Amino acid sequence: MTRNERWFTHVEYFGVITQGKENDTNKHFVDVGLHHLITPNFEVGGIVAFGPHDGGLNIVTNVGIGIRF
Repeated sequence: MTRNERWFTHVEYFGVITQGKENDTNKHFVDVGLHHLITPNFEVGGIVAFGPHDGGLNIVTNVGIGIRF
């Protein structure tokens, strides 16, 4: 694996949508992520997601690890 093959990015859309609740939730987000393969079986990464809600801009962040076994 070369040095450039260890970094990955992504852009995605996701929603948090409920149905049948007293107060239904309908929130949509677009996020960008950056991931780095430390080894072929161990990854660290994070995302920042943006979504307009309730007259403002909601921001969601997430970091995590991935282990392949």
